[in-house]
Amino acid sequence: MSEDRSGLEHYYSSSGIYDFFVKLAHGSNYPAMFIMIAFFSIFLIVPLLGGPNKSTTGELESATVFSGLTIMFGLMIFVVYLAMRREADPRLKKAGQGICISISIPIILYSMTILTTLLTGNEVIAVLRATSSMVILVPLLLIVIMLVESVIRQGIVQKGSKVPLGLVLLTIVLIMYTFATVYYVNGLLTWAPASTGGSGPILASVSFEDAMYYSGLIFTTLGSSEIVPVGIGKSVTVFESISGYIVLGFLTAVFIQAIISKRGT
Repeated sequence: MSEDRSGLEHYYSSSGIYDFFVKLAHGSNYPAMFIMIAFFSIFLIVPLLGGPNKSTTGELESATVFSGLTIMFGLMIFVVYLAMRREADPRLKKAGQGICISISIPIILYSMTILTTLLTGNEVIAVLRATSSMVILVPLLLIVIMLVESVIRQGIVQKGSKVPLGLVLLTIVLIMYTFATVYYVNGLLTWAPASTGGSGPILASVSFEDAMYYSGLIFTTLGSSEIVPVGIGKSVTVFESISGYIVLGFLTAVFIQAIISKRGT
C-alpha cells in the first residue's frame, strides 16, 4: 500500500497548475491576492451580462464591461508573469507560461471582437458570445482543475487525510456551472414546444437559472423534456452527459477510497 501511495503521490504532484497557484497564493501580497480573487470571480458576473437577449442590446460591448474585463485580465497576467519570473522550478515555470497563454488568448479575441464591432458597426453576436464564453470559462476551468486535484490529493495521495464532502459537491456544482454558462451565453437552449410535453412556447430563450437546472439534469444523466438544446448545443449536451458519468464515478471512487483508507488506519 505504501508503494502505491508513493507512486500516486509522485504522479499527482506533477500537476503544475495546482502547485503554481498554491505557491502563488502563499507568497502573494494583498494587492496580488485581491487581483486573483477578482479574476476568479469573473465567471459569477459575466453570465449576467452575456445572455442571448442581453448580447443583442450591447451590454457586453459597453465601454465599462470591456475596460473592466481587459484591465482585470491584464493585471492577472502581470501577477502570474511576475511569479513565473521568480520561479526556479522548471515545471512550475512552464505551468506559469501555460497559464499566461490561457489567460491572454480569450481576452485578446474578445478585445478584437469588440473593437471590430465598434469600428465597423457590424453585429457579430455569435462571435461575441463565443469569445465572452472563453472569458468566463478560463478562470472557471482553472478553479475546477484545482478543486479536482485537491479532492484527489486529499482522498488518495496524502496519508491520513480525508476528503471534505463540501469540496466534492463544490467541484460538481462548478462543473455544472461551466456547462450552464456555455449553454446560456451562446443561446444553445430553448423551451420545448408544448406539443412534446414542454411547458413553454417554441424558441423561447431560457434564463441562466433554467440553464443551470438543465445542466444539472444532464450532468447527473437524468435528462430533461422541458428544455431542449439547439444547434451545437446538442453536441455539448452529449459531451456533458459523458462527462457526468466519468466525473461523478471518479469523484465517488476517490471519496469512498478516502473513507476506506481512514477506517483502515
